[in-house]
Amino acid sequence: MSIQYQYCHTYGFDREKIKERLRLFQLNKNDLETAKLLQEMVVQPNSGPIINKFYSYLFNHKEYRSFLPSDKILEDIKNTQLHYLMTLGENFGSENYFDNRLLVGVTHNKIGMPLSLYECAYQKLRAIILVLKIISLDMSLAIDSYMDANMHQLEDNIDQLTKISRKLQYRCDIDPLTNISNRNCILKNIRSSILEADKKDTPLSIVMIDFDNLGTVNDKYGHMVGDLLLKSAVEVIKPLLSDVDKFGRYGGDEFIIVLPGKDNDNAQEQAMHIHTVIGEKIFQIGTHELEIHLSYGVATHVENESLSDLLKHVDFSLLENKVLHD
Repeated sequence: MSIQYQYCHTYGFDREKIKERLRLFQLNKNDLETAKLLQEMVVQPNSGPIINKFYSYLFNHKEYRSFLPSDKILEDIKNTQLHYLMTLGENFGSENYFDNRLLVGVTHNKIGMPLSLYECAYQKLRAIILVLKIISLDMSLAIDSYMDANMHQLEDNIDQLTKISRKLQYRCDIDPLTNISNRNCILKNIRSSILEADKKDTPLSIVMIDFDNLGTVNDKYGHMVGDLLLKSAVEVIKPLLSDVDKFGRYGGDEFIIVLPGKDNDNAQEQAMHIHTVIGEKIFQIGTHELEIHLSYGVATHVENESLSDLLKHVDFSLLENKVLHD
């Protein structure tokens, strides 16, 4: 990494750590198009109102006012904020993007703004952007509906916006390879299932699956074959689940199944059934006849147990099973 990226160098964000952070948030090249749509449809047409509304919010709260400088300096800060907004998501995997975003945190730290206020300001800015997205849509609908001559164009615009909205929502929730829930979505499902189980005093179990030999397949036949094998295995598992079960990719070759209403015995039985079905299956991937081996762990939620503790328990169960079968 070039030393010109001062803050990346200071905080240890080399290329590998940048990749790790992107993987943590499941950001990839496909999301660059999403960021571009956000800029074109929301940020760029409304950059001025976004900045004005954001600073109006800050001035109306005394906790923030003490950190805001004089009018002259404030204009410079607004211009900096505008630059930040106009580059939001632009080439987000680059060293330059990370360096600029790290600088933002350093700057707020230097002026002494507490982290809690800093996080609230970020949430407010995000809320303003989402609201303006809706306002932009409403405005376009109102104008187009007023112009009767453009009615057909309006219908096309609505159809296009609906498709874009569905596409964005799909990308937020779905793993692009396997077409099941991604990490963020499956974790949200577990959280909501925990709340439901505690509220109704019903059992809840989760199963963590790890496809053990996927790395070997990737090394021997290539990642394209490995991806197709993983996708095929997921398609075999899906019919083995009920309508209330949730299935998602936790990361890499690890998957989680959420089983509302299932106690530990029932969850163990279902996990064993999946293990048996996959173990007996020969997958035809191109000219290759392949097997895929999986390990699993099971954990059952106990009252008032947090999401992180439940995940620790199922991860430990998975490791125990791996050790037993090695």
